[in-house]
Amino acid sequence: SFKPDGPFNFNPLGQTGGVGVGMDGSSESKFREALEKGMIAASTNQMHLLLPSSLLQDLLIPQGHLADVAKKCQVQIDLGQTVDKLRQVTLKGGLAANAYAAYLLQEKAHQLHAM
Repeated sequence: SFKPDGPFNFNPLGQTGGVGVGMDGSSESKFREALEKGMIAASTNQMHLLLPSSLLQDLLIPQGHLADVAKKCQVQIDLGQTVDKLRQVTLKGGLAANAYAAYLLQEKAHQLHAM
């Protein structure tokens, strides 16, 4: 599991800023402000994604992107089983936080695939 304040609370590879590709600073700051003020539903929801196992194992996990997204969006990220080269990823958090985390993971996957 990757939790915002859990055992993976670190700054991977000394990176700064985060993975907010495609998000301007204003949008991200508004999201963070709403998150901090409790304006986003406090109930915990789950969102299930399927991501290529190779993307997770080779790039997202070792480069710290999963931990960064968990911290930035204040969600828990759990890794499930692998089936046909796809691994289940479960996001646990508020509805908007899960959606934002899924967006950031999609953006990062696209960015890394283009390299």
